[in-house]
This record gives sequence, structure tokens and C-alpha cells, in this order.
Amino acid sequence: MKIAIISAMKKEIEPFYDNIKDKKIKKYLDYEIHEGRIKDNDIIITFGGIAKVNTGIITTIINFLYPDIDLLINIGISGGVKGKVKAGEIVFSSKMAYCDVNATPFGYAYGQVPDMPLFYEGDLSYFEDVLEMGKVGTILSGDTFFTDLEKINSIINTHFPNDNVLALDMETAAFGQCAYIYKIPFIAIRAISDVVGDENQIGQYEDYNLIACNKICDALNKILTR
Repeated sequence: MKIAIISAMKKEIEPFYDNIKDKKIKKYLDYEIHEGRIKDNDIIITFGGIAKVNTGIITTIINFLYPDIDLLINIGISGGVKGKVKAGEIVFSSKMAYCDVNATPFGYAYGQVPDMPLFYEGDLSYFEDVLEMGKVGTILSGDTFFTDLEKINSIINTHFPNDNVLALDMETAAFGQCAYIYKIPFIAIRAISDVVGDENQIGQYEDYNLIACNKICDALNKILTR
């Protein structure tokens, strides 16, 4: 398989670099792209920046440079939904949606970009034997570092009450939308770095984000070498 792995921040994916063999590094515009192999898989690794626009740019570039990708994986750290996950847990995306898109006056569901589906489905087929490593559920994305528990609970309870929302980030739904348009099987695998509404959430993030980055890269290596 040819697998592209994309994160937002370099620190989210850098611990994984040493796991690939026959590594080559190339530059495209200002992006650093690592190519190599893990077992029988050709691997492409890069990071594209935080939030939705950066996500769309890097995913488009990777699709342009490697039009024969078999699987797109987004890894990184995310905020967790209080009462559903704890810091350090792994989340596999069964589906993803935006939590800051509102075109409801035109008849669309909350979170739905016009003329796009509300949810982008994660392809779990490649991961069926490793899902016990974490939890499977919905990831919501928006251009916000989420700290307002009351606001998040209101969005989930009003618009996504039956969708098992586990995590919130700034990229996953945008990756999903790009993969949907380019017809590439896609999944996001996230490690929870902080839980929205926890006491001293920012301090929790600062203390735990590098640990979560290492944990998600370790999990990815176990998945690809199984």
C-alpha cells in the first residue's frame, strides 16, 4: 500500500520519522516531505500547519504529488470531550464533521458545508484488528482551541446528540472533506492531549502534549508494523 500520513504540527509526527526505512526527504514549496517504507508499505509523511485552510492546502499538495495514494491517515493531538475520554487515550474517527459551520438558513444541517455531506466517514477497514487500542467515535473540527465546556456541550447536545462525539480539533473534518473530494480512503487517529473543561486545561495541554505526540506515533508504528 501507499500510505500518506499528515499532521498539523511537526512535533506531532516527528517521533515517527525514525521508524521508516530507506528514507528520502524532499521539499515542495515550503513543505518538507519524507518518503520511505515500513514493511511492505510505501510511506509519505509531512505536516502542513494548524487549522482548516492549512489542512486543505497540504492535503491537496500530497494528492497532486502522489495521485496513487491508497490510504490517507491524519494523526495528531486533540481536545477530549469531558466524560467521554481522558488525556492520553487514542481516538479513531468513525466519522467527522465541522462544529463551526452554519448554513442552516439555506436548509443545510448545522455543521454541513453547502453541497457537501454533513459527515465524512472514516475508513476503519484497515484498522479493524487494532481498534481496541483506543475508542471509536466522531471528531468535530473548528478553527478554535476549545476551552468553553458549556458551549461545546451545547453544540453536541443540540446538533450531534447521537453521534458519540469524543474529540475536538482544528483539522480532522477538513482532511475528511479533502479525502472525500479526492476519493481517498481516510481515517484520523488522535491522542487526547487535554480535556475541554478540565481544571487548568491549558496547563494540562502544556504538560501533556509532547507525551500525547509520542503516544500517537508509537500507536501508529504498532499499527503499520503489525
